[in-house]
Amino acid sequence: FCDAHTATLTRAAVHACSVLKLVVSATLTRDPSKLARLKLSCPRYIAASADDHRYHLPRQLRELKLVVPGSQKPAALLALLEELQGTPTVVFTSSLDTTHKLYLMLKAASARTDSFVEF
Repeated sequence: FCDAHTATLTRAAVHACSVLKLVVSATLTRDPSKLARLKLSCPRYIAASADDHRYHLPRQLRELKLVVPGSQKPAALLALLEELQGTPTVVFTSSLDTTHKLYLMLKAASARTDSFVEF
């Protein structure tokens, strides 16, 4: 975040009577009925692709995309993560169930189980 975002979040946290919720998503819906389920108070929407270019992704952030048949995805991901070893990496999945299965697979396949975190 830039300094302006940090200041906004700090002010919100100081003045809020409730918990400050941050929803960070590569695929966040803009459907009001779906967002209503989150019970957000005074939500703010910040998009990295805003037309006015106020928000920027960090320069060091890279996106890697590997297209493989479904049956080869686990092996391909393991190979890619091995290649990126030592580089902080975020892997997005389509569901909580898939996230948990991926976490268990990575934990079983690695000697360094402390190097994986499930969110």
